Formats: sequence, C-alpha cells, structure tokens
Amino acid sequence: MRSNQLKIPGLALTCCLLIQLAGFAQKRNNVWMFGSKGGLNFNTTPVTPLNTNPNTIKFPNTISSISDTAGNLVFYTDGIAIWDRYHRKLDKRYTGWPWGDYVVPESFHPYNVPLLVPYIGNDSLYYLFGVSNGGPWPKNLQYLTLNSKMYAERGGIVYPEPSTPVNYFTSLLTNALPLLAGTHHCNRKDIWITTYKENAFYSFLVTAAGVSSTPVISSLPSAAGKPDTVRKYNIKFSANGEKIVFPMIDKNRILVMDFNNLTGEFNDPAIFNMEPGETLEDVELSPDGSKLYYGSYVIDPESGIELHNISQVDLEAGTPEQMRQSTAMLTAFPDRAGCTPRTCFYVYRTLQLGPDGKIYASMRSNFPFASVIEEPNEKGTQARYMFSGFNMKREYVHMSMNYIRSFSYSAKENGIQAKKANCADLPVDFSLLYERADSVKWDFGDAASGAANYSTALNAQHRFTTP
Repeated sequence: MRSNQLKIPGLALTCCLLIQLAGFAQKRNNVWMFGSKGGLNFNTTPVTPLNTNPNTIKFPNTISSISDTAGNLVFYTDGIAIWDRYHRKLDKRYTGWPWGDYVVPESFHPYNVPLLVPYIGNDSLYYLFGVSNGGPWPKNLQYLTLNSKMYAERGGIVYPEPSTPVNYFTSLLTNALPLLAGTHHCNRKDIWITTYKENAFYSFLVTAAGVSSTPVISSLPSAAGKPDTVRKYNIKFSANGEKIVFPMIDKNRILVMDFNNLTGEFNDPAIFNMEPGETLEDVELSPDGSKLYYGSYVIDPESGIELHNISQVDLEAGTPEQMRQSTAMLTAFPDRAGCTPRTCFYVYRTLQLGPDGKIYASMRSNFPFASVIEEPNEKGTQARYMFSGFNMKREYVHMSMNYIRSFSYSAKENGIQAKKANCADLPVDFSLLYERADSVKWDFGDAASGAANYSTALNAQHRFTTP
C-alpha cells in the first residue's frame, strides 16, 4: 500500500456574497484555557498540553478564550473574571459586574456562558458577550468591550468617560437562558451571535458598524419542549456554520436544526430522544455538520456503576427516523464512574471540536488523558475513535469551552476534505466542508490526466496518474 501526497493548487467557489475566502483561516481558537488549570496549545504539532496558573479558573465554569490571528493568546474568561495572556486578572472598576461575581460559598457562583468575539476591522478590540443565571442582571444577554492594547499590552475593560456602573455594557435581550454560540455570516466577515429565549433562537448580527439590536427570531418546534432547568451545557454551531445542536439535558433529548447564515434563520428540525435508561451528557457536531456526536451513560444493573459512552448519528441518513437508526456507539470500552472502598471516580463528559478538526472527549476526573475522534466527518468506525488518545499531562476534570468554530476553517484550506492516505491505484474522493456552495471548480494539479484534471462537481473524485 502506498500513499498519495495530495496538493490542490486551486479551488474556486461562490457561496452567498462570497468575499475574502482566500487567506481567511485564522488561529483565533488555537489556545484553549479551560477549568481546573487545564489548557491546550494548537499552534504546535502535535498539540501541546498547557498548565494554567493554579489561581485562575476553577471547575465547573464554562470558559471562552481567544487568540489573535497569529495564534497568540489574548484573553480568556469564565464570565465572572477575565484573564490576560499572562494569566493575570483584569481590574474591574465596579463591583456590580454584569454577570455576577465570586461569592462565598463557591457553590453559589452564578453559572455563566461567555463568548469572546473580535471586533470586525479592529485587531485590538474584542466583545465579551455573556448570559448568566445569577448576578445583578440574571438571564440577560449582554456585552462589553475589551482592549488588548491597554496598559502596556496587558489589556483591559473599556469604560466610557465619565463611566457609571451601568453604562460600560449593553443589554440586548432579557429573560434568556445561559446558552450562547456564534458563527460567521456567509460573507465570512460578519458574525452571528445566538441565544435561546422562550422556545425560540434569537440571533444578533455583529458587523463593522457594531452589534445589531434587532434579532432574527426562529421558533423551535413544539415537540422539542422547553427546558425546565439550566444545567451546565451549551448550544453549538457546526464549523461550517450550517447547523446548530441543542442538548436538552433535562428533557434527555437532542435538537438539531439547519442554519441559514445569510438570513440568520433556523429550520428543518430533527429531534433525537435518548433510549430508556440512557442519560444525555454533551453533544458535538462534525466540522461539516454531517455527523452528530453525543455522550451518554447508563447504570450497570449489577454493579451500579455508570457506563459512559460516545455515539454517532449520521445526519445525512435521510428522515429523522433513518438518522436515529444510523446511531452507532463508538466506545468499545465505556468510561466507568463509581466508588470503591478507597475512592470515587467521576466522569464529567464534554465533547469539543478542535481547530485541528478532531473532537476531544473528556474522561474520568482523576485521569490525565482525553479520548479523541480523529476523523469526525467520517461514518461509523471510520471516524477513528481513539480511547485515551491524548495525554493532557495533568488531571483536568473536563473541557467546557465556548468559541466560534468557523474561525478555524477556510474554503481553500480546512474547507477541503480529502483522504490524504490512499492506495495509489484507487481514486481519491474530494468534498467541501461547506455544503451550500453555488459552484465549485476543482484543479487537481495533475496535468497528465488532461481534461480529467478539472471537475465542477460539489463532491469530486480523481484518479491520479502518478503517486
């Protein structure tokens, strides 16, 4: 068996108002900072584990971190505190923080879902969006501005002068749940910010002119039901921005909807209920939105131990029932949680898509390894689930990150999907991460194949004349 080293010299496509696709790929998501002192650096190959300052983030808050376009860490936050690239907390001018503050005892901390978003057209300024279930303004979608160049490049919160305890942040929506996600508009410049309120998604557009105060509202199907409680989970966009997944933990079901990143509207819902005795934990989408992954557990009837597994659903299988029937369990050996006479083992399952196109799954809380889904766009066992496939170098509890996945994918780079290890005498399949392209032209860089060197099919196939 031999491998073809594939090089695609050119790719042209149009999608919506397509501009600035070339060179779009950024490294905004390349440094993860998450709870209990863990972190990952995706600027290196292989990925490097990080150890944060022991006085920074504590389990179990959701974290958002952001880097500059070169992949250098700028800020990270749990919505209560903000840290700079040197792991120092930013100073706050007022105690009435929009999303609450640390209080004693720790169990009463407000649960926050923050999201850091760069200003469009300004590399120094960043929005911090957030929704909290506590604090002085609970269930409000609010945002403020951070400046990475203040105080000798340390960064700081932007306060107007004169400032007051309420004029440095803006409220967009009341009575929202702490659910928050973002993705790019189809022009690949502007950004949609989406939250949930009263059985509907509310999407606000961020442009170079600022944040729109008028949301696009999309009602959810009545069959999905309304969340009764807010647990520590979040909605997530696929990396191509064409789908969203909503893990309704308290309902024990998953809602997947298509997203029109031109209009900001959601449609075509698919609902998946857990099997009897199965408890939902977390969800993730493959980069191209074709596969749904979810973590769940069952109780072993003999030992009483929790058996935690990861499953895949093929969202291209057809009807919602056909999708459900396509469900395949990826974990040959479940993560086991329970107690022995000496100690207890816990699993706080989280699934996170990385900028390298892999999905990282947290394991036991006192275990320094993460499992990895190497090829999440592939079906079934071809997704290559690697049990304990990544050494975190420390006990990390879980990975609860919130970031804009579409920053890591461009049409000319990560947007091309090709099997890079292939038998030399077999054709190679090519496809696009972005399914809603109007037109495509493939240049396979194989002039000896003549006219076959080009294709205008959305999903193309080419047999190379030489390895």
